[in-house]
Amino acid sequence: MAINGSFSAVILAAGFSERMGTPKLTMAFKGRTFVENITSGFYKSGIHEIVIVVNPDTVHVCQALFPEENSCTRIVINKHPERGRFSSLKTGLSALKNKYMCFIHNVDNPFAEETVITGMMKSAIPDTFSVPVYGQKKGHPVLISERIISDIITTPQDDINLKQFLKSYHCLHYVSSTDSILVNINNMNDYMTALKNYEKK
Repeated sequence: MAINGSFSAVILAAGFSERMGTPKLTMAFKGRTFVENITSGFYKSGIHEIVIVVNPDTVHVCQALFPEENSCTRIVINKHPERGRFSSLKTGLSALKNKYMCFIHNVDNPFAEETVITGMMKSAIPDTFSVPVYGQKKGHPVLISERIISDIITTPQDDINLKQFLKSYHCLHYVSSTDSILVNINNMNDYMTALKNYEKK
């Protein structure tokens, strides 16, 4: 079984948030920004290498949230965010120092629940990937192994759907006790619903 120090995390925040109208990583939730909530959850779970992938327009905002002296969190820029999410994922994974096992978390979901993360770490198996499930629905984050990390980095194409890509590998399900893993905030209606349902929990 891998120890906590063997795990890392990549937060995908390079999208342009066109439907939202403002960068999601800076939106407020429970007194902090989305990206601060996510990084805090991973850090509390014992993960001390966290890479945030941003686009050129939001890098300065993110740098202000995470000064350089924060050795756990690093910011990398996807210079071609228009190529999509898989391109951002390759950028983030390539920047990792530790490529043993890595969580992938979208900034669309401001939750990084410690119980979910630690539970997924304890049940992790090499050469597989893990997803949390609630009520038979899959959520976030996704945990990928060293082999999958390598395969993603070395894949020449950028226009690939991650869900389709992962079908070639064995999937483990971690049963979550919270439905926050299913939250996906894409527009203002989603945001208002999340505030109503979760901000006071």
